[in-house]
Amino acid sequence: MELDLHPSAGRSASSRHRNPYFGADPADASTNWAREVSEILKAAAHEGRFLILTILTHGEKSVSELVKAVELPQSVVSWHLARLRLGNLVKTRKDGRVVYYSLAGAEIPALVKIFSAFASDGMKQDGLPAA
Repeated sequence: MELDLHPSAGRSASSRHRNPYFGADPADASTNWAREVSEILKAAAHEGRFLILTILTHGEKSVSELVKAVELPQSVVSWHLARLRLGNLVKTRKDGRVVYYSLAGAEIPALVKIFSAFASDGMKQDGLPAA
């Protein structure tokens, strides 16, 4: 049984599909942006994954380079990279047996910069470039 958490749950069928916050059908493309943004934030919302994104703003890196940079086991880094791929934040390139990762879109460095600005003092202390 699926629980309906929609704010208009229990209303008539004709009004149930209207989003009271945006005044539009939730299936309408103009309101799907909130879901898309939420998925992007979920993908980036982990310390290790955000650090990987920050490192990748400086250019493409191999898995082994990322393992060394974030100082986590290869299996953990691979798991984070898989989650970032699922969120369409990183893309891969293979050269023989080596897999290289880079940011999937030109807007992602801006995302990193915006969120890093909230912690710019901490970034300076850690030796990372300030936003």
